[in-house]
Amino acid sequence: MIVYLVIIIDKSSLPERGQEISNLTDLPIWINVPCPSLQPEVKRTWLEYVSAFFTGVASLACIQRIRKVNKKNRTNIPTWDTVIDAVNRSITSSKPIDRSMFDIIITVYVTITFFALAVGLVFSVGKLWAIFGIFHNVMEVFIVSALLRMTRVNYVILITLMYSVVSTGAFSQLPWYWDAMFFKFQGLILDFTIPVLFSIVAYQNHVQSDEESQPLIDTNSTNSRLKGLGYLVFAAFVHLIGNISDVVGNDSSISITVFNLSYFVAFPIYAYYVYKDKTDKDNSVKPIQANITVFDFVLLFLWAITASGISTLIGIKELRCT
Repeated sequence: MIVYLVIIIDKSSLPERGQEISNLTDLPIWINVPCPSLQPEVKRTWLEYVSAFFTGVASLACIQRIRKVNKKNRTNIPTWDTVIDAVNRSITSSKPIDRSMFDIIITVYVTITFFALAVGLVFSVGKLWAIFGIFHNVMEVFIVSALLRMTRVNYVILITLMYSVVSTGAFSQLPWYWDAMFFKFQGLILDFTIPVLFSIVAYQNHVQSDEESQPLIDTNSTNSRLKGLGYLVFAAFVHLIGNISDVVGNDSSISITVFNLSYFVAFPIYAYYVYKDKTDKDNSVKPIQANITVFDFVLLFLWAITASGISTLIGIKELRCT
């Protein structure tokens, strides 16, 4: 499919559509100059500001919830030395990432996404913004790594560092419009991977719950745990739909609307998952991990690359002016 799309894309028929210029920095941004036959799109919509606002509220809710739970569970107020010691022990530990740490990862993910949206509203999306925007994808790499079986914190840090260096170096050197398309391509790979991994975790949890013989009085605990995982699956799929729309539709009004709506919906749901997970006292302390083999993950990763590649090539094809 990818080969077919590459063949049918006639590069000579793709006009050299220039880049819009940021009013603030006077630097090129990742927005196409409109075709002559089209009316210029509105640069900013109220939905963009609302999405950023609610994502910010969601991040604050996550942070406040975790702080409240930690304060309740600890008798001593943590100092800088104890925080550094905890980080060092996490990095050198042979244990996988636990559920509490995963909640913190989701919280950081939501918070960094808010900052990426806010910076995008100020500077507009481009290479300058990508310095901040790449951290959104870095946290998605962190989530994928944390979900893999037998993953250690030190391995996760190494993988995310390698990813950030390679990705930043690639899109910073590519010319327009390949820089924007590469950034979307590598991000969409992660967006295809995460909901599948969350679905695997939810399915395995469901099967395990059915196999366990539990008294009827404990069914609320199991249902609560499954419902919490459902929030992760739903939020990840909504985020995926929004980014597919952005990649395939480029800067059309419909794709922009769907993209912003996806952030408006997905990240408050992530925040609600953290809130619910912290309030459920009967929730299992078992780490959230997808028990899949290396071969299965390689197949999943290749599928995600293929799906992202097809979406990106369709988006490139839509750059033609009619």
